[in-house]
Amino acid sequence: MASVIKIKRSSTQGKAPTTSELATGEIAIKIFSSDGSSIIEPTSNSVSRTSGTVLVGNTNPYLLPLEDGNAGQILTVAGNGDIVFADQGGIEQFANTQGSTAKVIDTFNKTSFRSAQYFTQVVSIDGIQMSQLQLVHTDNTAFVVEFGKVTTAAIPTMGEFDVDVVGDNVRLKFIPANGAYQEQQVSVKRYGIVEDQPL
Repeated sequence: MASVIKIKRSSTQGKAPTTSELATGEIAIKIFSSDGSSIIEPTSNSVSRTSGTVLVGNTNPYLLPLEDGNAGQILTVAGNGDIVFADQGGIEQFANTQGSTAKVIDTFNKTSFRSAQYFTQVVSIDGIQMSQLQLVHTDNTAFVVEFGKVTTAAIPTMGEFDVDVVGDNVRLKFIPANGAYQEQQVSVKRYGIVEDQPL
């Protein structure tokens, strides 16, 4: 008769085996169900699978996506500890404007890179507008220039982009133009240049 092999295990929520309790090469697993879902945590220092999140790591864990991305997408770091699916070559962000106040479209940590390029698209009843942005920043000030703007709207522009630095984050904002339809769909794709050398 075959022997049943059982690894070190726990079924108590919040009691994952620690590294001090495991010998080198020993496998441990924790299984519990708090809401009807089976939850598996191999060890407190490697992979944790819980309802709604997948964390990898211990001191500064990464949050993995729970759903598959689209065909051709890659995994990339979002800058806040999350690992996300993104189209190759850029990070896409979307936002809807309502009213004439500035709307934050994209945010990134200022330590991630010093400069970035954006491809932008604005869609509303007025028409479609596309342009490119080039952005650079210091520790407390950001600068942006827009170029290559083309639009199908009858008005000269559907809105303008602006940037600022708030705390550790650089923010890209969009302000609908006076006379433009105020409900707009704004999409941007960001390409950042990683800073390897400190200033």
